[in-house]
Amino acid sequence: MINLSSRLVAVAVGLFSVAACAKPTAPPSDHRAAATACNPARPAGKIDANRSGDCKKDRDCKAGKNGRCASHSNGRMAPTNQCSYDACGTDADCGKGLCVCEEADGNYCLPGNCRVDGDCGKGGFCSPTWPLCSLHGPYQPSGYYCHTPKDECHNDDDCPKPAKTGYGPMGTRCGYAPEVGRWTCVSQECPVG
Repeated sequence: MINLSSRLVAVAVGLFSVAACAKPTAPPSDHRAAATACNPARPAGKIDANRSGDCKKDRDCKAGKNGRCASHSNGRMAPTNQCSYDACGTDADCGKGLCVCEEADGNYCLPGNCRVDGDCGKGGFCSPTWPLCSLHGPYQPSGYYCHTPKDECHNDDDCPKPAKTGYGPMGTRCGYAPEVGRWTCVSQECPVG
């Protein structure tokens, strides 16, 4: 079964560092201008009849709302048929967080300090922040946060391109850093293999 905690956890190995970057020159390319309600009727799951798992058909998935059986791969593991469920249909279902519509794996809630651009003040932007490296997938945002005038970046292109290292490729992206309360360029050595 795919659950919310497995979505929000991105296992990363390596050392984080903050890279020097120029001030942003363009608005963020990915931001949430308006909230949208999710489709209440998810399509049927895509099942691989040759895979094992905890289900064989959608009707086997009864532990939550809109259960679907589909073949999933968690990182380096072989795909198996697993149940997924909708944790939300609108932002109101997520407390202070927001609802991300995902037909394949089920709608899910994310934390953050905004739901839409308007929550960030006049001319503000509410954007998703993404993990640098994920060994166990699925690769999804880890939260939505307001951009501020103190941000060092708005987009990944605002950050310097890292060099390859002996352990694995160095990942660099513009991400929200809760410890400093702003968007900054962050680098991390991502494992390979």
